[in-house]
Amino acid sequence: MYYIHMNEIMLFLGGMFLNVFVLPTVFNEDAAVPRTQSIPYVIILIVFFVYPYAALGLYWPTISTFVAALLWLYVALYRNINNNTTK
Repeated sequence: MYYIHMNEIMLFLGGMFLNVFVLPTVFNEDAAVPRTQSIPYVIILIVFFVYPYAALGLYWPTISTFVAALLWLYVALYRNINNNTTK
């Protein structure tokens, strides 16, 4: 049987709490984030956080970090400087 430990819950809640702060960038159509910042961040999240959390069996922090990587990938693809058109 799988038991969730308190440290796993705290890592999950902390990750989801931090994901809330990227939402204004996701929803703001005028946001312009350079790909040189967002793509390396996605790679760092996946390589240094998602994979190790999954390998250690910390599945809830893996989910919250994967959500963060998806949000930043969206920012990299749709909120970059090249796609930003001034009105």
